[in-house]
Amino acid sequence: MNDHRDTQGMSSTCPFCAGVVERHLDLVVDSQSGDDFAIDRCQVCGLGITDPAPEQLDRYYGPEYVGERHGFTARICDRRRVGIVHKQMADSQGRRILDVGCGDGTFMLAAARSGYDVSGVEKYSDIGRGGSLKIYDSLDSACTAGPYDCVTMWHVLEHMRDPETTVRQIKNLLAPGGVWIIAVPDFASVQARWFGAAWWHLDVPRHLYHFTTPALCRLLEGIGGDVRRLRRSEWEYDVMGWATSAVNGVDPESALLFKLMTRRRTDASFARRVAALGMGAVVAMAVAIPVGIAGRLGRGGTIVASVRFP
Repeated sequence: MNDHRDTQGMSSTCPFCAGVVERHLDLVVDSQSGDDFAIDRCQVCGLGITDPAPEQLDRYYGPEYVGERHGFTARICDRRRVGIVHKQMADSQGRRILDVGCGDGTFMLAAARSGYDVSGVEKYSDIGRGGSLKIYDSLDSACTAGPYDCVTMWHVLEHMRDPETTVRQIKNLLAPGGVWIIAVPDFASVQARWFGAAWWHLDVPRHLYHFTTPALCRLLEGIGGDVRRLRRSEWEYDVMGWATSAVNGVDPESALLFKLMTRRRTDASFARRVAALGMGAVVAMAVAIPVGIAGRLGRGGTIVASVRFP
């Protein structure tokens, strides 16, 4: 994939549809390092592109990023995701799942309890539940144990430096008739437009690309995928997106609410912590029902799709 970014914010070309890419957001702050980034956007498919993309991304991950990220909603999230997999594999005789970007392995454990043979891919493989799970450190390593009946990528594709190459790798990992289930934040969602640079799910620079439905479909269909949209919301992601982004808009520390809820390090004073938790709770309660309705109407903050390759 050709480098399409321009550090001066001048127009360039979208890697998915060849549309004109122009500067969209400035001063998007990384919640860990405090570094500033910009996001460019394609004027045709709406793809967002983080600018600049650091040559070395490892320092933007580490203990402050990996590990527990769902808090008390993990069980809700995993149950829903296993249900999606079950529906998509209902006609399949196979039970082999590869979870790419498996993190601390909570989805893998839930899927295993449901009778699936689950493996994972995670660069930080040492956090995989004490080594009790089969975790590879790269897609290439996982390929040696393939093919798989289902590949899942829950909020992972946006982290990939070269999405097109990643899609081709996933295609080669799937068994005939296999399904790829993918979830990404929706860069064209109401909350993304509402909060702009304060939207929590931008998560620069770890999120190198910011997908819309047209951009995601162009990428997947360009590799020969048959794309079927399943839903437009992951409820807890959407609620947390509204709550954390609202706090981002008034507090100088990016993602303060998320840090407090997942017990991450913060230098915020006691008063700011109380204010952030209080505001977050109010916003979360206010949007909980509307978010559920919006998701059913196809207006949520997450794109979840299934992909099959002929």
